[in-house]
Amino acid sequence: MGLDPSLTSFGWALHDTEAKKSKRLVDKGLFKTTPKQVFVDRYIYMRQSLIDLIDQRSPDRVGIEYPVFNDLWSEGMYGLFLYCSEALRLSKIDTVLFSPMQLKAHARISLGRPMKPRKWV
Repeated sequence: MGLDPSLTSFGWALHDTEAKKSKRLVDKGLFKTTPKQVFVDRYIYMRQSLIDLIDQRSPDRVGIEYPVFNDLWSEGMYGLFLYCSEALRLSKIDTVLFSPMQLKAHARISLGRPMKPRKWV
């Protein structure tokens, strides 16, 4: 199962690694909250939704984006990452942490696309 955390639209996708290309995506969905909700209620909802999803779907393992850093870092996303980490720990599920840049690089390689040139300053 892959997770794409967000406070407004938290995405998830269930993936079958043994299926052929077009059949690999088993299911997908979103957990949604709005900025009008009390912030801690949003985190609690996301955490419980993730626990419920894992209980219902029983994935072998989960991949989740590690909190972004440098200019993309935010307290809100780090807080969500902590609540998700708690849900994953409570669910006793094997978890793979990855950075968005690692995922993009892997996707480029697997799709046969060249790496973007780096700008050095």
